[in-house]
Amino acid sequence: MSEVKNNSDDVAKASRKINGWKFMVLLTMTANVALSFKIFLYDPPVKHVPTRTCKEYSLASKAGDSAYYEQLAYEDALLFFNMTADTVGLSARVLLRRAAPTAHTKLKAWINDQAKEIKTKGYKFVFFQSDIYFDAPTQLAIVRGVQEIRLGSRPVGDPKEVLYGFRYKPETGQLLDIVDLGESK
Repeated sequence: MSEVKNNSDDVAKASRKINGWKFMVLLTMTANVALSFKIFLYDPPVKHVPTRTCKEYSLASKAGDSAYYEQLAYEDALLFFNMTADTVGLSARVLLRRAAPTAHTKLKAWINDQAKEIKTKGYKFVFFQSDIYFDAPTQLAIVRGVQEIRLGSRPVGDPKEVLYGFRYKPETGQLLDIVDLGESK
């Protein structure tokens, strides 16, 4: 009789251990699902971080601060307005990687126009930045500078002082638009 009692005690202990393990597995799975939802719903999107920085900026807020947009515009202006026949392909690829999907068509057309002129005429586009600032009402990072078109090392025409505006998607830093604000006086 005592042997039967010992067996039933062993079965009860094994059953409690199995139930304990089932509970631990269920608890772990529930925690993983909860953490996955938290990460999916509450984590901020990845932002583009400029590689060349000349000012401190913050990514603490969802939208970033004015210095963040100025740094993005600084980097993009260096890339987009300094092109030769050799670099136009690279510039186009980087531009489209940096652009928001809604801006691809417009920016691709702009790059293709630039590329056609560069390749057919042998031009080099050169842009010297002189100032960058963020205009909060229009949400444009404005770059002021001198733009030259060169054939070889010789300028074609007179250099022009110009303004370009860059608009970015606040959550990710993706490029939305490049606005030609015309000649600067």
